[in-house]
Amino acid sequence: MANFLLGYRPGFITRGNPGGPYFQSSRELAFFVQDDWKARPDLTLNLGLRYDIFTAPTERFNRQSNFDPNTNTIVVAGDSVPGGRDLANTDKNDFGPRIGFAYSPQRFNSKVVVRGGFGVLYATDISAAQPLTANPGTGAASYSCNPITNAAACAFPVLLGRDPFDVGIPLAPVTVAAPGSSFAAPTSGGLILFNDPNRKDEMYYQYNLTLQYEFRPGWLAEVAYVGSAGRNLLVLQNIGTGNDEGGPGSRTVILVPGSSSNPITATRYVGSASYNALQSKLEKRFAKGLSVLATYTWAHAIDNSPGGICSNGASARDCGPDDPLRPELERASSDTDVRQRFTFSNVYDLPFGRGKRYGSDMPKALDLVVGGFQFNNILTAQTGPDYNVTCNGGRVDLIGDPTPTAADEGAGRQLNRAAFRCAQTRIFPTDPNSPHIGSLGRNVFRGQNQFYWDASLFKNIGIPSISEDFKVQLRFSAYNVLNRVNRSFPNGDINNSGDFGRDTSEQRRRQMEFSFKLIF
Repeated sequence: MANFLLGYRPGFITRGNPGGPYFQSSRELAFFVQDDWKARPDLTLNLGLRYDIFTAPTERFNRQSNFDPNTNTIVVAGDSVPGGRDLANTDKNDFGPRIGFAYSPQRFNSKVVVRGGFGVLYATDISAAQPLTANPGTGAASYSCNPITNAAACAFPVLLGRDPFDVGIPLAPVTVAAPGSSFAAPTSGGLILFNDPNRKDEMYYQYNLTLQYEFRPGWLAEVAYVGSAGRNLLVLQNIGTGNDEGGPGSRTVILVPGSSSNPITATRYVGSASYNALQSKLEKRFAKGLSVLATYTWAHAIDNSPGGICSNGASARDCGPDDPLRPELERASSDTDVRQRFTFSNVYDLPFGRGKRYGSDMPKALDLVVGGFQFNNILTAQTGPDYNVTCNGGRVDLIGDPTPTAADEGAGRQLNRAAFRCAQTRIFPTDPNSPHIGSLGRNVFRGQNQFYWDASLFKNIGIPSISEDFKVQLRFSAYNVLNRVNRSFPNGDINNSGDFGRDTSEQRRRQMEFSFKLIF
């Protein structure tokens, strides 16, 4: 701000032109066969095979381009270039077999059922990275530079003089290249995207084994193992230069030797994930005015990347590994891992009113006041989300016991700040300006447990003068009945001395709602 008011060169400047409008489209095709085979009176098999095709997006006028890391050029879409109009090779190996079974031993009189299944599924992922229509040569363009700390990388001399805002900030140079052409990648520090042309669709192996037992009429107990393994998952990474702590450039591609301001956001399909869970359920089917459903899950979700959307860093390029030379260090609990979760829900028709257990013959006027009520609950208790401890955006070194001291707890802190320091180990040992990698792993800590109780009270009023099934339902609902403060996870930035270790977030205060519903 001071530089702006005094007319000096800015510390950092960026400008872009989105271009467009663009007309992208892609196709999804699926074919499947399926058959249910009752092999024996107590055994049923479910067999199937599915085949999927997902094409990469094309642009109606070929206004999209891809970076080629082998030649450091920008390749514009067209029929004559490798990959064609979508600049990618379509994955044609998406065969997904499915098999399931249900077995109910006759000696248990159909009260015990064992179910299981296995399937291979394919999908495409979404990403925070911009589409290839944002690349150079498409009518879109951008640049950025640091006139004070890296003046040599600024392509516009006007940004280095006095009062640059008086003459206007230069527009990003726009190029609309011919379809099928290629040109040298710009070195002005603007956005460059690389999508791996050897495109692989996300693949998931899903499997489960379930035991169900009807231990008394209307009551069902269930316990299950549920698992999945994901492969070819979308991963974002900066393969250019950039010394960000947390997702720095891997320096696989160096457009300008010695420069640290030429990031290249790469989309690759090298991620993996797994999920394993013990799931249990107790259910009472609706009878005599009452239904109950209680579940408990103990699970662990693991992956080696947050995928195409992450909360780390300033942009999509920072979703990559903290140490791009050792991406295996990222394998840890998933950002969405919930280790334990318990839920309870019920629907209860209160036994008061005409035709009910109490007051079955009460006058209609009294029934209008005290009859026809329904009470519903949903309770959820679960472990808190996991989180990182960072310094300047990257994970830190663990140098002590992170357990909060009495003073920390008195200040509402969940961690001991003295147990951490900014990372000291250089990723590129010979570079004094290298980003660093900490000794602390990813998603090591977890926020406080969360508990929610939602409830509702319904009043059903029948209007037989219209029809036997016509009802007016008056509804009162309360969300977070106890108005409990549910947090998320604490501030993990050790540079924030005031709020480090403190969770100041708040989720969903009590809300009350009145409504009515017509049922016919």
